[in-house]
Parts: sequence; structure tokens; C-alpha cells
Amino acid sequence: MKKIHQFTDSLTKIQHTTYQFNNGIKLMHALNPSSIDYALTVIVRAGSSFETTNNLPHGTAHFLEHIIAGNPNKLLKSKFEIDEFESGNKDEPEIFTNASTSQKYMYLYAFGNKEGSNRINLRIKSILDYPTQNISKYIEKERPIILAEQSHDNKDKHNRHLQFSKFLYDNKDNGFTHTVIGEKTDIQNITPQNLETFFKKQFAPENIIITLQTGQELLPSQKEGLQNIANIYPKPTNKAVSPQTHISTSKRIRHFKDEQIEGVSVIILMTLPFRNKIDYKAQALEFLFRSLMRKVSRGILREKLGLIYSTSISNHVDSSFKQRVVGYEVISQPKNFEKVLTAVNNLIEKDLKEFLNSEEGEVWFQSRISTYIFPRTIPYKTSYAERKGRALIEGKELFELDKAVVQALKVNTNDLYEFTKEFFSNTPLFWIESDTDGKKLTEKLKSSKLYNRFKEDML
Repeated sequence: MKKIHQFTDSLTKIQHTTYQFNNGIKLMHALNPSSIDYALTVIVRAGSSFETTNNLPHGTAHFLEHIIAGNPNKLLKSKFEIDEFESGNKDEPEIFTNASTSQKYMYLYAFGNKEGSNRINLRIKSILDYPTQNISKYIEKERPIILAEQSHDNKDKHNRHLQFSKFLYDNKDNGFTHTVIGEKTDIQNITPQNLETFFKKQFAPENIIITLQTGQELLPSQKEGLQNIANIYPKPTNKAVSPQTHISTSKRIRHFKDEQIEGVSVIILMTLPFRNKIDYKAQALEFLFRSLMRKVSRGILREKLGLIYSTSISNHVDSSFKQRVVGYEVISQPKNFEKVLTAVNNLIEKDLKEFLNSEEGEVWFQSRISTYIFPRTIPYKTSYAERKGRALIEGKELFELDKAVVQALKVNTNDLYEFTKEFFSNTPLFWIESDTDGKKLTEKLKSSKLYNRFKEDML
């Protein structure tokens, strides 16, 4: 494997090295001095959104994950052998293996004490090098398990994540507007051929990256194990293709009924493009913007006016390959809904600027910049390399904290105010949640200054 990029975040002391194997697969290794673990994840562009592009039943990706991650393979011939291989004893540490599937990716991961690194490599290799003839052998074993899992899910109209995805795409069917697990009839109709087709199509070098976090430099035996994982695949023959979906940015409102809540929440959603090249100034400003919205919302809407219980900023990155959705949410009592809409409009119109121009705002601004310069210890997470390295499979550059710090030190409160103006110049989507049918809330929102301050999308 060839080293193609390396940097160290001086604030966290974590060294990041990207390697590339002969078949094009990349490995992102995070050398974290605080770790004694060996945490390995293989990310595959094999999420449920690819079922649509391959004309396969919904739930195929999740079903395949069950088959390959939990059943006997070339290396481990029985469930007992899998359990024994992963178990620890006086000479070997226990290792932990699991898998998950999202709309965009399938994650296959294993971790444990560094002394188990060679077994971790072997275990992940055994999953990726799964014998397709075993799919027919174990499909009926897994089907009732998945059906039981599906029966525990909320029905479609009560499934918040599903309805949110449908709202983003204005109810246009695509790979992101169905559940990952699929419906009961989908699961019942999935065939061994469906699973084999998806496995062969998506598990290709152009669709795979490997991420690893350790506390030490890689040993020769560990490098050999990683090379053996990459060697499963020949050189790529196709360019990676993603589902071509576009989140609709036409201004609109969707109410979601949740009978278990008594309050009401409203979220202003802005659709923003993913950028392959990192704009570090924009990254720093977005960090400050998120903090600013929480600070001013809490200070005015909660503490001064007593209108809301909480506020938050979300960043939805798994609903599209080309776009992300940033949401600003406030939660209040239903009786205060109209007052909240007015207060949020005032916040956007004048409160943010007034705060940034105040002495309190300057003190807050300098304090937030200081968090870049004087960070606290980051708690250890086995998923660090996975989250950091996922940029590679999306064709983006890795985020370098030192570069972000340089830009953060250059920005001022005026830059931040201009960023907020630009953010709120986008065409928003509005998502409301309450225990009502939503008609009155929707009418109040449509007639508010908040809703009408935003222009309609012209596209």
C-alpha cells in the first residue's frame, strides 16, 4: 500500500495517514495516542438507496448485511466457530464485530484491544470474502429474524424518519424515500439472486474504503492483514455511481403528528450543497453560526421571553449524495406558537445583529474562537476514523483541524453576521411536529412574517 497523504492535528495529536492499494481502495489510518484499541471499519457504497438503482426489492441491502456479517463463511464454518473466534481467553483479547446499513452505506466493523488486531483483520476479511453459495443456505434462517425486526418499526405514517425523507423529496419516489429495512412484502419477496446481484454489484473497489484507528504505528503483520482485505477485489472496472436524487427546495410546510408529545416544534430547514473542496473559513463560520443560534435563541426566546423549552441545530448528511440539510429547531407550548414565530423572525431580522454588535457578543465571540485554540480532551470513540475517513468515499478531502484554526483566527463578528444573512437567504422547508392534525399550526405559519420573509425557490 502506498502512502498518499498525511497530516497531524496539533491540537488533538492525532496523525492521519491515507494509503492507497493497487486496486484503488483507500485506507485512512488515524494514529491516536490515547488509544490502546484496534478499531477497523470497512465502508461500502451499498446502502438502501442503491436498491433502486439496481432495480431490487427494498430491504435488499439490510438483508445482505445480516447474511454476510453473522453467518458462516470460508474461514469460520459454523456459528460456534464465529463465537469462538471472537471470544477471549487468557492469551487473546475478546474482539467485537458488528455491521449496520444506512441509506447511503453499509458499515462492517470490528474492534478490540490492539493484541487482537490480526484476528480483527481476519474477521473483517471473512465477511467481505463471503461465499455467495452460502446465501441460499442461510436466507431462510435470516428472513424471520428480519421480519420480526420490521414488525417492531412504526407504521409508515408514524415513522418520523421515513416521512421526513419523503418531505425532503416532495414525495417523489427514489432510493431515499423508503425504509432501510423494507416493508414486510419486500422482505418476503427477496431472493438469493437479489442478494447475490447486490453483493457483486456494490462490493467493488470503487465502492469501498477502509478506516482504522490505533494507538501505535502499524506493524508489518497488521499491514499484511489489511493488504489481504484489499486483495479480495480486482482493479476497478467501473466509475463509482451514486443515485442521482435532488432534494426539492421549493418552499413548503409539512406537519408530522406525534400523539406522544404535548408541545410543538418547528424546524427551518435549509438545503445546502456538499463541496468536495473544504472552505475552511466557511467551516469556521458555520461552527460559530451554530453556537450563535443556540446562544441568542436561548438568551432571548427562552430566558428573556419564556417562549421555548429548547433549541438546536441539526445537520442531515445521510439523505443525499449531493446535498445536506441544516435545520434550526425550537420547541414550545402550543399556546405560544404564534409568539414563537414572531420572536424567531425578530431574531433573524435584528436580534442576531444587535447581539454581535454588543459588548456581550464580542466576549462570546472571542470565547468561541478560544475553543479552537484551547480544546478539551476529546473522549475516545471507536468510530473516530470511520467518521473522519468517510469523506474519502464521498470524494472529499479530509478535514484538517489546524487549517480550520488558521481561518477561525481571521474571522470577525461582521463575517459571522454576513454568514447568517446568507444562510437565511436560502429557500427553506418548514417541518412542524405536534399531537394535532396540524391544520391550525400550518395556517398560522403560512400567515406569519417568518414564513413570508423567505422567497420562493425559482428553480
